[in-house]
Amino acid sequence: SMIRYGCEGMCVNELSAPVSGYGAGSSGKMLDLSQRRLMLRQLGLSECSVIGAMHAQMRLLLVCYSLTLGALVAGAPRCASFVDDEDSA
Repeated sequence: SMIRYGCEGMCVNELSAPVSGYGAGSSGKMLDLSQRRLMLRQLGLSECSVIGAMHAQMRLLLVCYSLTLGALVAGAPRCASFVDDEDSA
């Protein structure tokens, strides 16, 4: 679903990006890169990428839009002729 791929992309983006402002001289605590990679592996997202999540979202949207277009075309009103059956006989 869109939510799944959105969360997947966000997690991969946040946990794989280099972080500045944290380190040995900083008072803040942040997981180092190896711990973040381990966390991605534990979440089952080690093979995922942000681009892959975006492509999955675009494929899902394409399918939804195609189904919507098909439903609109199938349910479109048809033109009716103005000739009565009695007049043509």
